[in-house]
Order: sequence, then C-alpha cells, then structure tokens
Amino acid sequence: MKQVLSLLVILALILASMTVPSVRAQETAPSSPLSSQAEQTKTVHADPPGELIMADALIMRPVGVVAIIVGLAGALVAWPFAAITNSCDRVCRELIVKPYKYTFERPLGQMEYENTDYTATDMGR
Repeated sequence: MKQVLSLLVILALILASMTVPSVRAQETAPSSPLSSQAEQTKTVHADPPGELIMADALIMRPVGVVAIIVGLAGALVAWPFAAITNSCDRVCRELIVKPYKYTFERPLGQMEYENTDYTATDMGR
C-alpha cells in the first residue's frame, strides 16, 4: 500500500513539474487611430511553445477522447429526460459537440477553450 501511495505522489509531482505557465495566445496591435473600437485591435496568434504542444498531444487530447466517450454515455442516459423537456439540442451540444470540437478541431497547443456558441448546423442539422 505504501508503494502505491508513494508512486502516486511521485507521479503527481512529476506531472506538477511539467505544467507550463499560461501563454498569451493573442497579441493586439492597433490598426489606425481613426478606426472604430471594434476594428482598432487586430489579433495576432503566437506559436505555442513545444512544451505546450507536447502536453496537449500527450495529455489533453487523450483526456478529450475520454470526455467524448463519457459525454456519449451521459447523453444516452439523459436523452429520455431531454426529450420530455425538449432540450435534446442542448444535451447534444454540451455533452457531445463541445468535447468533440475541443479534441479534434482546436489547434494543437492552444489550451484556452474558446467558448463559442454552437448552433444546430454544427451538429449536422
């Protein structure tokens, strides 16, 4: 029992030492002093460091696949209740579409989750 506990502590320390400080993904640059506020900032995407890409590929993507599987199981359980309350689109969006987009459509190394509003067209309807 002590060996398992010490192994878990060592594993937690190794994972904690691999954390990378948050990298600002977007830098802003003004386009002109006469432009409107909405047009005043232009976003420039910086390349993420290699450590962030490795952590994303080795940790976050497999966790995303597990989240998709758990979301599918949760959607199957919640589906009868969602059908009664007419919220099937919300269940599908939150439990299936968002984890899928986070896992397979997010650029590698971009850890920040952009909470965009997914519509029924994103679900193939």
